[in-house]
Formats: sequence, structure tokens, C-alpha cells
Amino acid sequence: MNPYQTLKLQSLVITLLFILITLVGVQYFPPLTVILITASMAAVALSWRLFRAIHRKIEIQQFNVFRQVESLTGLYATLGIDRPLPRTRRWAASPDFLHLVAEEILRRKPKLIVEAGSGTSTLIAAYCLRKLGRGKIVSLDHLEEYAGISRETVESHGLGDYSEVLHAPIKEYEIEGKTYQWYDTVGLESIQQIDMLLVDGPPKNDTEDARYAAIPLLIKKLHKNSIVLVDDGSRPGEREIVAKWERNYGLRYRSELAEKGAFCCFFADTD
Repeated sequence: MNPYQTLKLQSLVITLLFILITLVGVQYFPPLTVILITASMAAVALSWRLFRAIHRKIEIQQFNVFRQVESLTGLYATLGIDRPLPRTRRWAASPDFLHLVAEEILRRKPKLIVEAGSGTSTLIAAYCLRKLGRGKIVSLDHLEEYAGISRETVESHGLGDYSEVLHAPIKEYEIEGKTYQWYDTVGLESIQQIDMLLVDGPPKNDTEDARYAAIPLLIKKLHKNSIVLVDDGSRPGEREIVAKWERNYGLRYRSELAEKGAFCCFFADTD
């Protein structure tokens, strides 16, 4: 239960309590006196609860801001980034998710990474691969303009050898008797094996399960040691997606601490 829901419930309880006190009090004391006293006490109690809720919210926000700064600073230091990174957060990946991506790449040393949705994460992955001295990330973007921006950004950081950004328009697929919209996979046909899959697209738009198609379409290219990282894990749609991946494809998952939520998915006993 978030702080605002807690405050709402507590405010209701306090209000009902003081209404009850008022109804009982007027049986023994002047009504105006009872109403003034109970109203004053209720105002004090509600103000205190509001203060505590706001204070807690500020504490959470301060912790989150510190975590984002800490993650971003760590990325610059670890990867030797000497140029400004594109903006993070909001629609783009948050620094703590990028930090998770970097940790997993440096730990697992993947040869081939496929990314659904290009952006700052493309750049971070390419920096990690340069640090390892091997590997490549292939990113899909449904908008040609943004694919071009990501491509230019990667080149400006001198990481062209470790990254390829493909324009992959959204198309319809029939999967398990249902129609899904996902990236055109024609650019991935030559890829035999995917060691890591980053899922941060396509945008939700009209369907909350748009990203589900990633595994059905690419499952044959994954192997027992592959890992799948999913951003926006706090959204109900993403939670349902990873649960369906587990039910239908045996892809287990765990939640990761991140501003917008995240999941790390893997095959049984290989994490």
C-alpha cells in the first residue's frame, strides 16, 4: 500500500472515530462545545498524518534520486565514459536499470545481445562490450528517425564496432491464437544464438502485453544460459508478461530493485 492509500485509510478511520465521539459527547455536554473540541482534535490528527505521509514520500524520493545519481556515477567511472550520455529517466531507461544492464553484461560476458527498443541502453551495452573487448549488440527500433539518432549517438561515442541499430517497423504476428504487434524480425534472421535479450519496447500504446511477443518470436535463438532483462517491471502488464513467459516457456524470473521496476529472466537453474 503506497503512502497516499495509507493516508486515505487512516483519515477515514480518524474521521469515523471523531464522528462517533461527537455523537456520544453531545449526550452529556453542550453540542457546540463537543463539535468544536472534536473538530479541532480531528484537524490536528489529520494534519499529523498528512505530515507523516508527505515526509515519507520525500524520503522515498530522496532515496531514489540518490540511487539514480549513484548508478550514473558508477557507469561513468566503470566504463570510462568521457562524453555526455543522452538523457535518462521518464521515457528513457533510468540509471539504475542501465546499471543493472552493465552489471549483467560485465558478469556474463555475452557475445551477442539483442535489444527491443534502442536508446541510452544501447550505448551502455556497447561501452560494456568495448570494455570486454568482444561482442555486439543489435538494437531494434520501430521509428526510423530514432533508429538514426541512436546510430549517430553510438558512432559519436566511437562504439560503432560493438553496436548495430536496425529500423524494424512494427508488424502483426499470430501467436498462440492471438494477434500481437512487435518488431519486424527480418534483421535478426542471420543470428543463430542470443546470449542476452533486453526488452524495453515496443511502447505499450493500446495493449499492455505488446512486449510478450519477444520470447515466442525469439525463443529458438535463446539457449539455456541466456538472460532476459525487462524494464518497466512495476507496470501490471509487464508483471503479467513475465508470468506468462514462465508458464508457457519455462522462463523463470526475479524482480530487481529499479525506479520503474525490472525483471531478470532466466531458464531453470542457470542463473
